[in-house]
Amino acid sequence: MIYKSIPEIEQIFLGSTAIGKIFNGSDLVFEKDNDPYSGQYIIFSDPDVKSIIVSYFGDTSIGEITYGQAAAVTEFFSDPYYWGFHNGTQRGPFIKNTYIETFDEFTYFTGVSYIARQLFSGCYLTSVVLPSYITEIDVAAFENSHLESIDIPSYVTSIGHGAFWECSYLESVTFGNSLSYIDEGAFYNCNSLKTAHIPDSVTYIGGSAFAGCSELEENLTLPNIITINGNAFGGCSSLSSVTFGNSLKTIGNQAFVGCSGLTGTLSIPNGVTSIGYSAFEGCSGLTGTLTIPNSITSIGSSTFAGCNGLSSVIIPSSVTTIGQAVFHNCQNLESITCKATTPPTLQSSSAFVTVLSGGGYNNYPIYVPAASVDAYKAASQWSNLASRIQAIPTNISFADNDVKTILVNKYGSNGQITDAQAAAVTTFMSGTNKTNNPFFENGNVEVFTEFRYFTGITAIGDYTFALCSNMGNITIPANVTSIGEGAFTVCETLEAVTIPAAVTSIGDMAFDGCTGLSSITCNATTPPTLGYEVFRNTNNCPIYVPSASVSAYKTSWSDYASRIQAIS
Repeated sequence: MIYKSIPEIEQIFLGSTAIGKIFNGSDLVFEKDNDPYSGQYIIFSDPDVKSIIVSYFGDTSIGEITYGQAAAVTEFFSDPYYWGFHNGTQRGPFIKNTYIETFDEFTYFTGVSYIARQLFSGCYLTSVVLPSYITEIDVAAFENSHLESIDIPSYVTSIGHGAFWECSYLESVTFGNSLSYIDEGAFYNCNSLKTAHIPDSVTYIGGSAFAGCSELEENLTLPNIITINGNAFGGCSSLSSVTFGNSLKTIGNQAFVGCSGLTGTLSIPNGVTSIGYSAFEGCSGLTGTLTIPNSITSIGSSTFAGCNGLSSVIIPSSVTTIGQAVFHNCQNLESITCKATTPPTLQSSSAFVTVLSGGGYNNYPIYVPAASVDAYKAASQWSNLASRIQAIPTNISFADNDVKTILVNKYGSNGQITDAQAAAVTTFMSGTNKTNNPFFENGNVEVFTEFRYFTGITAIGDYTFALCSNMGNITIPANVTSIGEGAFTVCETLEAVTIPAAVTSIGDMAFDGCTGLSSITCNATTPPTLGYEVFRNTNNCPIYVPSASVSAYKTSWSDYASRIQAIS
């Protein structure tokens, strides 16, 4: 009869006195043999391991141990007597043992339920197969050993403090699906470790558990994690991503410090109540918008310092304290939004200071609630940042979807354009090339009163809105000083136009052919300089100007003197 696995064999044949072992490919074939003892004894690949095992658990008179004797062992050097050194005397036979190399036969000790403290500490063991039914790996069990890989059995629920501390030869670890607790320093400074897929069952990762594992190449997915303690993954520079589940409550100090290989957008779930200092410091590959969850009340010092890939940060209204250098030297930040109406306590203005690598400073805007701008500018430490504090941008609501589409494509993002994005535009589209200026000769555009949000514009260029034959209404931004040639020419349905007080010049034929105009209002006290036939074919509508300037306008704009009236 052929049996495919060791457990099947053990249950049926263990203890038999007439069994020999023959290997046939990948199957194990057991047949009766004339030697009554040959199948009874464990065959060890390492004679030094065999010597230790036989001396403690086997039959020293014949120098052997049977499968049955191994299975009967329940305490494998677990007595504190064997832990480490006592009065300078080493007691555990495996501790700092430089002779042993492999102990795959450990798997036959099926009665052992846990790996004792310091059991293999400092030994030169390169390979071991753990008993299937162990549930715990105790403190420093394999610290500084020469293990190259290890499979953690499926019944193990916890891995103790420093269990694999500085196992510098360890390259891969396979965890079972019952594991929930990885204690402090469990795999600290295992600097050759490349593979260690943490199972979904894990809820706790202790301080420095994987710190210094610089070769660890993983996409961390921790759906049920509750606690990640300080420095848990510090210096794991080869980690490529991390995904947290909604159970997460605590991210400890320096938990991911120096994880420069992390990429993409960091999503911190709602429910996280604590993010420690320097938790993500130096995670230079993180990109996009970082949104702090509204369960956070305090952000520790240097938490996101050196996260050069971040483009924007949103700090919720729940945050009342912001530590020093929180976003220090985030080279590519474009904005930070702080939603609290009362300015949070700011320990130092360095939280928002970035010295650019090429010199100078990244003075990105800091957005706050509009009603709180003055309070922020006056608050302690915030006052040092007063020139950068602005009202939180809002999405512009457009009356005309065709106008919105043009502006979002040109100046907006994510299907919207904010008042801040509009205000940041200093050169508006112009000319007769429809690719560069989609407003030119556009018969679909009807209303553009939202033009007023483009407060950074000082000039409307040549032919910007020329031949917008159905445009009925537009509001020219208040800071415009010049209107170019043909800017509104043949906007036949334009009903009225108000020229801001800042305008000093109007180009040739700027409003020529606006035959639907019922009025023109020019608020400048000094008449702007007019080009050629600016108001030709404008329905002979009245031109309203400041009452104190009527005479000056009639003189300067003599071609239109009969139409000039005082603003009532």
